[in-house]
Amino acid sequence: MAAACDVKVSDKGDVSVDLVNGKATDEWVRTYTIAKGGHLEIVNDEGAIEVGRSDGSAVEVRAARAARADSDEAARALLRGVDMNEQISPERVRIDARTPEGAGRGRGFRRFVRRPDVTIAYRVLVPSGLTATFRTENGQVRLDNVDGRIEAATTNGSISGRAVSGSLTASSVNGGIQLGFDTIHDDVEVTVVNGSIRIEVPKSIDAQLDATSVNGGVRVDDDLPFDASVRDRLRVTGRINNGGPRIVLHTTNGGVRVGVRGQ
Repeated sequence: MAAACDVKVSDKGDVSVDLVNGKATDEWVRTYTIAKGGHLEIVNDEGAIEVGRSDGSAVEVRAARAARADSDEAARALLRGVDMNEQISPERVRIDARTPEGAGRGRGFRRFVRRPDVTIAYRVLVPSGLTATFRTENGQVRLDNVDGRIEAATTNGSISGRAVSGSLTASSVNGGIQLGFDTIHDDVEVTVVNGSIRIEVPKSIDAQLDATSVNGGVRVDDDLPFDASVRDRLRVTGRINNGGPRIVLHTTNGGVRVGVRGQ
């Protein structure tokens, strides 16, 4: 009996065959109370991180864990070997999952059998005003209606968000960043190596803009009340309305667009 498999062919004609006959899933759930002014940090090697706003004062974390191996039994064994390393104090919570040695994604083509695979998809609810850091190596970060001092980073994936408030530092090495802001209380810094940046802000916002692209272009929508001090194809700086917190946007390979929310 032939094992089930996924066959992928690259643009260059290289073939990757991924055996998928063994799978296992579970969910890891925790709730934390972090003191005012405290810090939450979640580090993920493989998988997405989605962040939303909590209705209360607690931090809620759900980690959907999935393993793939040669058999269901081997996949379940992989999940049992995942160490959800927690560092907990009243002021700080850090979660860093550690997978069994030898587990991970087999990347690239010309790989006819991939290594055992463990992925973790986080769903996190955070109260308003929290300082939080979210990092993933291979996956996207999604911010939905969050208000705080947020840092989000991914190496291979995109970052997106809507109804974001507060301050934000976001970076992606291979993937675009697209964000919609409600308000900005402090500086925003967005950096991309390979990908585009698009942000939308309220028409009434007060901020100072500095947007640059090394290989691409920069565009500020005409509907935004903007007084430019520098405006050329690769860099635009100036004052939005009365000025205020800095919005710094930089991409190496890609374009930058700043627009008005809802348009």
